[in-house]
Amino acid sequence: MSPDFWPRLLFVLLFYVPFSLWMKTRDFQAWERFVLGAAAIIGLIEVFEALRATLF
Repeated sequence: MSPDFWPRLLFVLLFYVPFSLWMKTRDFQAWERFVLGAAAIIGLIEVFEALRATLF
């Protein structure tokens, strides 16, 4: 397991949970929530990697 697993997981959950709750309150289809959720997770991981590269 990589040493930045827990910070990455917490970062993704910090932003993904409110986003997924927001999607549930809107009238998204199940497949749209799946696609947008997957894109959000991939995007958040990339943002975390970019921030880690510039901040640390």
